[in-house]
Amino acid sequence: MKRLTLLLFLLVLIPFFGCAKIERLPQREHIASEDIPRLSAENGRLIVFLGEMTIDDLIDYTSPYAGIDGKLFLENEYVDYMSNDEAAVVDVNPGLYTLHWRIYTGNEELDSEHTSVPFEISISAGDIKYIKCNTVVKVGGGPIGALGGVIGGAIAGATSNTFDYMEIESDLDSEEVKSLKIASYVNKTEY
Repeated sequence: MKRLTLLLFLLVLIPFFGCAKIERLPQREHIASEDIPRLSAENGRLIVFLGEMTIDDLIDYTSPYAGIDGKLFLENEYVDYMSNDEAAVVDVNPGLYTLHWRIYTGNEELDSEHTSVPFEISISAGDIKYIKCNTVVKVGGGPIGALGGVIGGAIAGATSNTFDYMEIESDLDSEEVKSLKIASYVNKTEY
């Protein structure tokens, strides 16, 4: 069953990313949590990480990102990047902020097609909010369209719509949150 699921996952991802070579951002040392400055009582903290990719309409398959990087933007300004199981820690002044994220493949045209919808978040002094970046791929055309890639899609009229979004992670005891490695710390309170 796992092999079938993996095969279906790959057959859907090939048309999703096309034949583009997926480039990886440089690996870096993770930061120990004790090396992150203590949160000031006047500021808030965002902990942003890559969540899940869900493929709907065929196999209802959800997987953590594997081999995909994402870039984080705060008020349309690039902040940093993350790989799966990594988090970007960003300290901000209290206020209302707009975030979005973008899959990074090294192909600017493909990347620009996979930018999340804007995500507004209100931060108060002392707040720490975990934010998960997700993708949903909806494949139309039924099983033949999804399984057959380009040829099956042409026969069955398959379409693929991608929806990238962000959400608050409320389960701080989840394995996903507990296993996060801190990739970067950015202090935006001084800007």
